[in-house]
Amino acid sequence: MKYFELENQRLEIKVVDDKESQVIGFNPEKLICYSLDNKWDIVINSFKDKCFILSKKDSEEIFNGKKYIEEEDFQVPMESNKAIFEKNILEEYNINKKPITTFILAITYQCNLRCSYCYQQHSLKLKRINMTEQQIESIFQIILEYHQEYPNEIIQIGLFGGEPLLPSNENLITKVFEFCKKNLFLVHITTNGIFLKEYLKKIIIYRKIINGVNTTVDSMVCNEKTRINMEEEKSEVEESGITILKAVKTLLYYNIRVNVTTNIDAHNLIEISNIHEFFNKCGFYRYEKFRWDIGRVDDRLYETNYPDIIEETDIILELNKIEFPSSNMHAAFIKTASNLCKKMGMFYGQTEIKGTYNYCWTSSGLDKVFYIDNEFNTYRCTYSVGHKEKSIFQFTRENLIKYKPYNRTYLQNEMCYSCKLGGYCAGGCQLSFEVDFKRQ
Repeated sequence: MKYFELENQRLEIKVVDDKESQVIGFNPEKLICYSLDNKWDIVINSFKDKCFILSKKDSEEIFNGKKYIEEEDFQVPMESNKAIFEKNILEEYNINKKPITTFILAITYQCNLRCSYCYQQHSLKLKRINMTEQQIESIFQIILEYHQEYPNEIIQIGLFGGEPLLPSNENLITKVFEFCKKNLFLVHITTNGIFLKEYLKKIIIYRKIINGVNTTVDSMVCNEKTRINMEEEKSEVEESGITILKAVKTLLYYNIRVNVTTNIDAHNLIEISNIHEFFNKCGFYRYEKFRWDIGRVDDRLYETNYPDIIEETDIILELNKIEFPSSNMHAAFIKTASNLCKKMGMFYGQTEIKGTYNYCWTSSGLDKVFYIDNEFNTYRCTYSVGHKEKSIFQFTRENLIKYKPYNRTYLQNEMCYSCKLGGYCAGGCQLSFEVDFKRQ
């Protein structure tokens, strides 16, 4: 029998002898088979990191039990996935934990935009009020007490929202910057970028403690299509992409790290090449501290009913058309298919800190990140921020110290123990799992 194996992004021809008797370790029920066309099938053995193309005739005989293959490539474990991977998962978790704790302050749920895909601002339950100075001081005190308890851990602070850089928040922002400066903590900012130019001077002044500014540009030609302005008399969103990128260039000039995220859905999928060309033409890639994050619009809690969500593979196919400077690009959307992408040599600069069998950084526990809002609700996952029922605890010193990060893989779900994917998707998103397992 002849078949083709995907190896180092090439198809290698292999020839093996057919066997008339079954051998131990061969179980076609754990192999995945897809039809490629009317002549060929694709067979995946996820337990061996193998992917083959073989004729439909050979494929049908194998999966109907008429032909048995002794070749190592086709063998799969007879025991459950749990027995196979549990030891590897525990070892990886214990070895790779990071001595970093990040406290991200959702200082307000107010926002000047209602981006059409936004999972947070879609909620009608948000209390769109600012943290008070007294609340921020209380949070600072808890962070300092935690740092005294764990002096060897690196402490980082983040600013989140809503939109943290609203003009009305300037005093709070200054307070956070001063706290970080005094205690030698680094701080990063997540902003829609509309008011970034108003904060340029302040960010530049405090640049020694700024670890990064994360902003969003979804398109060079129709950025306003999804970024809906809540103040109709103003036109901040019009041409916001160019305005934001002018501010980004200024920050880069002062050696401040900037991550520009493009959230991809059906309406701007074809814009990936245009944005890449624009960044290249305008010299953004020449800055070591510039990074372009490719995101993916999602609906983890199935609450927005956003109609333009596309699959990971749609973006992967689009990215395959262009060549990226890996140090400047990060594919933040690859979750389910991340291990398969690595198998095929398609890394796209992915730097997310997680284990092999974790779906995302939130589920891995390799680093500790806490989002804290204006009611002291504390969240682990970005998508859960603002949903009180998803709060992991009230932000107090006692709750923070006794919290134990979990390491969620597919081992938490018995239905995954016999899955043909062999742990590749790591059990999927926990939030989606809780809402609708079959759908996710």
